[in-house]
Amino acid sequence: MPEHDPFDSLKATMTTPRSDLHPLPATEVRRRGDRLRRRNTALAVAGGTVAAMTAVGVPLALTQGGDADRDSVPIATDGPSPDAAQWRTEVPEDFPLTAGFPADQSRTQVLEDPQAQTVGPCATAPAWDVSGALDSLQAVYTDPSEGGLDRTVSVYEDDLAAVAAMEGLRTEVESCRPQGQPRVSAELLVSDLGEQSVVFVNGYDTGGGFLHQAVRVGNAVLYSTAYFNGAGDPAVVEQTRELEQQRSSQAVSAMCVFSADPC
Repeated sequence: MPEHDPFDSLKATMTTPRSDLHPLPATEVRRRGDRLRRRNTALAVAGGTVAAMTAVGVPLALTQGGDADRDSVPIATDGPSPDAAQWRTEVPEDFPLTAGFPADQSRTQVLEDPQAQTVGPCATAPAWDVSGALDSLQAVYTDPSEGGLDRTVSVYEDDLAAVAAMEGLRTEVESCRPQGQPRVSAELLVSDLGEQSVVFVNGYDTGGGFLHQAVRVGNAVLYSTAYFNGAGDPAVVEQTRELEQQRSSQAVSAMCVFSADPC
C-alpha cells in the first residue's frame, strides 16, 4: 500500500477550517433556495407546455415524415377565405334607405318591387337594372318644382356578382357617346366612396341633368340619382356631387352590414 493516501488532502480540507471560506448567512441560503425552486418549477411547467403543444399542435406528417413530406403541410392564411363569408341575402328592415330625403314624407314612396325612374349612361337603358339581384328596395321622392330623388339598394349572391354589376356600369359610362333627343351625354366623375364606386352625370343639352351615384360594399350596391339644373356648368356639377354625397352619407355608412365582416 502506498505511504501517501491520496484522500488525505481532501479529508484535511473537510475537517480543517480555512480563513478564505466565508459561509453564507442563513437568509441568503434561503433566498437562493427559493430562487432555485422557482426556476425548477418554471422549467417543469414549460416542459409540460411544450410537450402538450407537441402532442396536439404538430401534424402527423411532421412527426413521421422527412423532407419529402414538408410540401404536404397546410400553410396558414391571414384571416378567413372569401368563400367563408356569410353574405346577407336580404335588405335589413331597419336599413336607412330614406335617410337624407326631404322632410315631407308624403312625397316619398318605398317600393319592394323597384321601378326605373331614370335612364342610365346616354339614356340607352334604365339607370339601374335589379334583375340580377337577390333582393332590392327602392325609395323615390317626387317634387314637381325641384326634381326628384331615387335611391335603390340591391343585394347580390356574393361580392363578385356585385363587383361585376359595378364594372358593367362603369364600362357603359366610359363607352357612352352623346345621342338622343334631347341630346344626352355621360361624364364620369371622381369618387372614393365605399369599397367601389361609380359617379357620373347624364347631362342634357336642355341644361338639366341627373347625377348618378353607385356605391358597392360587400355583396350589395346602393344606387342613387338626383335631378338638377345646370348640368353644363362644372361648378354646379361639383356642388351637386357634394350635396348627394352628404345627403346619402347615412345610407352609405349603413352599407357596412353587407361587408364580409359586417358592422
